[in-house]
Amino acid sequence: MSSFYNNYYQKLKDAFESKGQSTIFNNDRMHNATIMCFMLDHCNKINMYCGEMSVLREKFYDKIEEKERNEFKERISDKITRFLSEEGKQFNIIVENYDVDNANDLICKDVIRDGIKNKKISIKCLKDSYPYKGNSDHFCIADEKMVRLEIDKEDHTAMCVFNDTDYTKLFTESFAKLNNYSETRSI
Repeated sequence: MSSFYNNYYQKLKDAFESKGQSTIFNNDRMHNATIMCFMLDHCNKINMYCGEMSVLREKFYDKIEEKERNEFKERISDKITRFLSEEGKQFNIIVENYDVDNANDLICKDVIRDGIKNKKISIKCLKDSYPYKGNSDHFCIADEKMVRLEIDKEDHTAMCVFNDTDYTKLFTESFAKLNNYSETRSI
């Protein structure tokens, strides 16, 4: 296991388990993947609004240094598999743009497909009629205790906010509104 992963994961865990509000900034794909691993380990419900499900796709990991790439892909695949095998877990995804090629590029497509079949994962696409399509920030909410807000969609820089009920409520409401402008997709 990489020391990067262990150190950053522990930092997330400390913030998540504390009772106080905190914010952690992150600046690349390894941070993004570590945050997703953490959410899958510690949360029951994940609501993610994203561009094209990049953190779940092979091409995302191609841009991580080779010595770390396979470790991160294996880790996230294992955590998704475990998350979906547990009772009471739900992963809701709304994508800004749906492309069949992106769905075919998922790192654990069969597991995700089974998750959809078993109603543990939902994948929806934002309708073109949504007035702010392309101009909305990507974010992910975990158990309404943690929000990852993407600052730069290309570089995957973001901030994670922990234990801030007003902030998580804002993004929970935003996700519900986006859901109303979305339609179900399959892979």
